[in-house]
Parts: sequence; structure tokens; C-alpha cells
Amino acid sequence: MRQREVALPRRWYLTPPMPSLAPPVAAGVVLASRAASAFRQPRRGVVAAAAAAATAPSSSSGSSSSPPLSPAKNFDFVCPICLQNHFRLSSMPPQPMGLSCGRCQRTFPASPAYLDLTLTSGVQQKVYKQRSWGGTELFRNPLVSFAYERGWRQGFAWAGFPGADKEYDIAMSYLLPAASGKVLVDMSCGSGLFSRRFARSGRFAGVIAADFSESMLQQTREYCLAEGGTLNGSTPIMLLRADVGRLPFATGSVAAIHAGAAIHCWPNPQVALAEISRVLAPGGVFVASTFLSATAPLGQVLGDDAVRPLAMLDPTGGTGLMSSPYRWWEEQELRDLCTAVGLQDFRRERDWRFIMFAVTKPTEGASWTQPPSTPLVPERGLRGPPVSWVGTRQLRNEPVLPGNPRPQQMTYWEEQELRDLCTAVGLQDFRRERDWRFVMFAVTKSTEGAPFGFAGAESSADFVE
Repeated sequence: MRQREVALPRRWYLTPPMPSLAPPVAAGVVLASRAASAFRQPRRGVVAAAAAAATAPSSSSGSSSSPPLSPAKNFDFVCPICLQNHFRLSSMPPQPMGLSCGRCQRTFPASPAYLDLTLTSGVQQKVYKQRSWGGTELFRNPLVSFAYERGWRQGFAWAGFPGADKEYDIAMSYLLPAASGKVLVDMSCGSGLFSRRFARSGRFAGVIAADFSESMLQQTREYCLAEGGTLNGSTPIMLLRADVGRLPFATGSVAAIHAGAAIHCWPNPQVALAEISRVLAPGGVFVASTFLSATAPLGQVLGDDAVRPLAMLDPTGGTGLMSSPYRWWEEQELRDLCTAVGLQDFRRERDWRFIMFAVTKPTEGASWTQPPSTPLVPERGLRGPPVSWVGTRQLRNEPVLPGNPRPQQMTYWEEQELRDLCTAVGLQDFRRERDWRFVMFAVTKSTEGAPFGFAGAESSADFVE
């Protein structure tokens, strides 16, 4: 497999929308409106600069007293379509440019603001629009992103979240020593609340702050620049727009992934966990925090199995009258998710409705046995089988519950939508047979080296075969 390399200069989710979260949300919105004039001057002193030299131990973690490590020489990404062609960057680009994949005939935009390695970045689709899940779209709202560290995130205390400093300490205890001296991916980083802390610690060669929300990445950048003046300090930060369901990293290339208060916001957690398992190196660690179900506090005393039937009484659950698009977890569900994708050694910290857990990617050749208490095909959970698309449930003759958090129907297409879908992933030469409402089409995978280009995207020429 050929690798393509680009060299650049060294310089340069939401908590519940339930009544229990209404006060933090309202407070964040009010504060945002009052602070509109200070939009580009994030609060200083929350944490030290993400890129500042780690010359003193962190006040929130005794583990950061070691001397700072050498920064990453390269951040390694791959084309999110083929997962084969590599893009290696030493720092954020100083000016807009393109990362080109000849195999997929695609150019992905990269700028000083962030790299965009989502499937459709850099492509102007004429008709097709991906159906967006409300939980994802909410965080792309600039007002929500602005309010996140200005009242919104602090509101998580109602569920037992101990606060950013304590959460950071717990996460570091799981991440080290497996990720020490290596690049850490902070997935669904939000406004960079933890990305900046991880960089400050000096324990990692670099931090990739990744999120699907453009406005969250903008907030991360503004906080970093306001606190430290740069993203390319002793522990550099790369800002990456990415989809957790299609991570732009090579298989087995990532030492550790952190996802703080995020997994309940992901549209398809099982697919996301499979991607995380794919990109983790043997011995790599995944650390995440999220919300437990309303029965969790009682389950902590009596046992989750004993209180599981009470979940049906929760009005904010999957089938309740006030059901939320976000998923509140039972601990065993999280264990099932991880076991299903081969992540092992589940350990956790849990309090009230807060949980932070860590799992490890096993080393190749290590012996493995299925835990006797876990079914080979996990189907347990607060809301029955894993949530699936309505069209799929109908074909499987499964009931479609009104509380399904992601109701989608089968799609009827316009021809141009099909053309857009194929163009976005580098499939060319669209031809079709069409009659009435029937269409059959074919596309061809282009040969490498064929000329290609997209309007508005600059081609990246500094590739090394």
C-alpha cells in the first residue's frame, strides 16, 4: 500500500434537555446574550494554556509532575473514505490548503481553524442532504457552543459529575501509562475543556481535539489562543472535524481516546465503539464519561438487575412521555457495547448518575474468553434491543416504538441525490436505467493518478510516495 505524505511548516454533548437541565441551559443563554461583545475573548484562567510549556505540575493532578515530553513530529491521519492514503502534518496549516487522496479523487479542506476529514467536506452537493440527528445538530449552534463552558457544562453537577478538575484526574489515572509520550485523541472535545488540560499536563506528545461541530472547534481554538497565544507549543494541539462513526485514523494507530460526556450524544454508539476499537493500537485505552439512567442511584445500592424493571417508569426514558433523543445508560449496557467490539478490562468510577469508564484494546495473540454472564450477542438494555433505523425494524418485522430516539423512514430518491452520494466518496462515471419510479445505476472506482479537482479547494502537492 502506498502512503502519501504532506509536509507543512512548523509555524503555523449536551446534557439532558429535560426539566432538570433547564436552569443551566437558560443560564447559558442569558450569559451568552450578555457577553456577546466578549465573544472572542474567552475566560482566562480556567486552565493553563493548551500549548504553554509544562514547566510546573498541574494543580489538578499530581501525575503531571514529570518533565515535559518531546512534541509530536507528525500527526497521522488517513482519508476517511478509503482509510488508506495518509496525511502527515507537523502542525496546524498556516493558510487554507487541501489534503488530496488520489485513490478516492477527493480533496479535503484544511485551514488554520481546523482540518475537515468528514466524508462530505469540500464537496458541494447539489441536492442530497444527510438527515441530521437533533442531538448532533444542537452542538453545531454557535450559541450553544459559546455557552458550553459559561454555565452549561457546570450544570452537569445535578447528575453527580464531580467537575472538570476531578474528571480530569480520573481520566489521567486511566490514560497513563498506556498513552504517556504518545498522541492522545480527545473525541467530541466540545470547547476543548479537557483537550487543553491534557496538553497542559505535558504527558502526551500531542493532542488531537476532534469534534463534528465546527462552532465547538472554533471555541476550542479561541480558548487556546486566548490562554496561550498558540496551538503549537510544547504539547501541540491539532483541531480536527471528524465523525466518530468514521474516524480518519489508520487501523491500530491510536494510543488512547478520551470522550468526555459524549457517548450519550452519538447517533450510533455501537458503530462508534467499533471504530474506536479499530483505530486503537494493541494495549490502547478508551476512556469515556456519560450519564446513567434514572434508576442508577438506587441500583448502586440494590444492584442494577434488581431495579431494571423500574426503568419503564422513567418519563425521560426511550419510551416515556418526555423521552429524550439522548440515551441514558445502564452500566451493563456500556459493558455490552465494549465487549461486542473486543474491548476488555472494563473498570469505572460511578456516583449517582455519573460514570467514567475505561477499556483496553487487547494485544494480538492474547487469550480471550467470553464472560459467562454476557450473552454472545448482547441484546439486553433499558429499552430492549439496540436502537435501529425504522426501515430496518420494519423489514425484520420488529415493532417500531414511538419513543425511538432516532425515527427515520425509508428514503425515496431523486436521481441527483444518488449522483451526489457517489461523487462525495469518489465514485465516478454515473450511468443509469430509469423508468417511472424505478432506477438502476452504476458507478466506477477511478484509477489512481487520474486527474481530478473540486472547485474552491486547493490541491496539496507536497506528497512523498
